[in-house]
Amino acid sequence: MAQRLVRAERKIKAAGIPFRVPPDHLLPDRLVPVLAVVYLIFNEGYGGRGELAAEALLLGRALVELMPDEPEVHGLLAMMLLLDARREARFRGGNLVLLTDQDRSLWDTAQIADGRAVLDRGLALHEGAAPTSCRRRSRPCMQTSCATGPRSPPSTASFPASAAPRSSS
Repeated sequence: MAQRLVRAERKIKAAGIPFRVPPDHLLPDRLVPVLAVVYLIFNEGYGGRGELAAEALLLGRALVELMPDEPEVHGLLAMMLLLDARREARFRGGNLVLLTDQDRSLWDTAQIADGRAVLDRGLALHEGAAPTSCRRRSRPCMQTSCATGPRSPPSTASFPASAAPRSSS
């Protein structure tokens, strides 16, 4: 992975591509792949590499600051916060502990409250601007109550098997 990053950095420098935040009008078109990558980083960390999960949470928070009116950004951050809040209870003696068997006293209640607040904000944004917001991004909406109808989660068929999202039990 480190070698891939070094090669990518060299290609970027050789091509003279500047590193900067794209203009606001280009952000919505780039949102889906960015959210997918952040989710994959989190998912890898959730499977045992906590530093990656922490990085994904930082990226999620940065996205919320950068795009505060995008419900899907809030939704991803909320999901990551709520899942990460159970980290300490997920493993016992090196074995995975299913949700129903987890010791809830190990859950991070402050992080759960934070996740719920982020989720509430995302839902409020979505309900307040569903038809124009979803149509503006020219893709179907994920919420069943939206005028454009529900959409299924992003397909993992294009991901390599090693990067496909894992179960979140």
